[in-house]
Amino acid sequence: MAKRWAQRPDGSTWGDWGEDDELGRINLLTPQKVLEGAREVQLAHYWYRAKVADRALAASLRAAKAELDPAAILNPGVLLDP
Repeated sequence: MAKRWAQRPDGSTWGDWGEDDELGRINLLTPQKVLEGAREVQLAHYWYRAKVADRALAASLRAAKAELDPAAILNPGVLLDP
């Protein structure tokens, strides 16, 4: 089987998992890595919620969200309590 690329770019993983691999670095995605990523997002939400604990800032963000998202379909109640 012929290689699917003429030149392998620096830092690429082309061919690391075989000539016919189509996933590349996704091969490194394990259930453990998914959990680590979910924890990072959760920590970011906690940090953000702590930052908007200031009532005036939270009120401003709610007003901006209401103006930009009048149908309230974008992440309702995720970062700001309704």
